[in-house]
This record gives sequence, structure tokens and C-alpha cells, in this order.
Amino acid sequence: MIFTIRTIFLALVLYYISLGEALSQKQWSYPTKGYIYQFPKDHGSHPNYKIEWWYITGHVKGDDNDYLGFESTFFR
Repeated sequence: MIFTIRTIFLALVLYYISLGEALSQKQWSYPTKGYIYQFPKDHGSHPNYKIEWWYITGHVKGDDNDYLGFESTFFR
């Protein structure tokens, strides 16, 4: 009986915590069709969007004179 009461109490606490979190979530911006990019203003992070990522790509010359490519991706 005590285990059941504790379980119900814990479930209710978790429910109310998650409900409060769901109601207070940030409203995210969405991309708009026809947007004209303006650089350098559009470089960097855009915190009002839910997700974005950046790519860094390049080529390097190795010690044996072979060319190598690399790519690194960062997600936010």
C-alpha cells in the first residue's frame, strides 16, 4: 500500500513538473520563404531558432604532398 501511494505521489509530482515545463516553452522562429540573406549580419548563432548547424570544410596538403579533405559539423 505504501509503495502504491509513493508511486502515485511521484507520478503526480513528475506530471506537474513536466506540465509547467511544457507551458513555459519558448516560442521558436521559423524560416520564411523568400528571405534575403544579409552578410555579415546572418553569420553566427541565431538563438530564436530551435536548431541550426554549421559546417567547416577545407583541404590540407599532407607531409607526403597528398591533398586531404576535412569536414566538421557543429549542431546547436
